[in-house]
Amino acid sequence: MQLVSVAHSSSGKTLTLNFEKLDAAVAKRLKQEMLSSIQGETVGTLTVDMCNVSFIDSSGLGALVSVRKHLPAEATMRIENTNDFIGKVLVLTKMDRVFSF
Repeated sequence: MQLVSVAHSSSGKTLTLNFEKLDAAVAKRLKQEMLSSIQGETVGTLTVDMCNVSFIDSSGLGALVSVRKHLPAEATMRIENTNDFIGKVLVLTKMDRVFSF
């Protein structure tokens, strides 16, 4: 099963995460899939749709930050459709400085 579904739009690319827990068990593979989906492309906005994800841990955050570091400085990475728990984790870890959501 692919962890990420890809959709293109005029403003950029949307990656929908197709699993429930973004933790150490999937973080490495997720990072690889996300990086391969943007490799060789100029992406203005990368949107990560987390509508299927109900949990995130530090490994999951690390995977997202690593993908952000591979984007050009002028690119934007948006996190969308988070539940309350994930939203609170992103704010408490100050990821609102790294991603927009």
